[in-house]
Amino acid sequence: TIDGATLNQAFKRFKEVADRKKQVTAMDLAALVTDELRDAADSWTLVSFEVVASNSRPPHAQVRLADADGAEHSGDFFGDGPVDAIFRAINAATVRDAKLRDFRIGMVGEGQDALGEASVVLEVAGQSASGQGVSTDVIEAAALAYVRALSNCERHVAREAALTP
Repeated sequence: TIDGATLNQAFKRFKEVADRKKQVTAMDLAALVTDELRDAADSWTLVSFEVVASNSRPPHAQVRLADADGAEHSGDFFGDGPVDAIFRAINAATVRDAKLRDFRIGMVGEGQDALGEASVVLEVAGQSASGQGVSTDVIEAAALAYVRALSNCERHVAREAALTP
């Protein structure tokens, strides 16, 4: 079930995808709705990002994230590649030392118009968690997955702390 702000955001993303793709499939719609439902539970949200990559200098990423209270945090970093740069920029913005344990990229649908889907497993303070992201841009999908995995790690750490006397 999806309603309210989550439905509005899913519809907004549908329109963005429809503007970029020739055809939006039922699989695309399911992926977008699932992605929005994941986003509704996150303590960190990706507000914006910029990545500059070339073969003549190290890739550089800048990100803006919002925390659970809506306060914005910025980070920037150079990396070994554009995805590494954006992951490190997210760590800089959140002031977290998240360790990447697994990263996978796939696609939802077929052909050149397929949506990119990323999965990330992170470890923060001894807690591991995963996150997924979907976008027409694989770098954005990777950033969404990383931010969600970070949010999930922080929820696990907070839950463990609450259970410890």
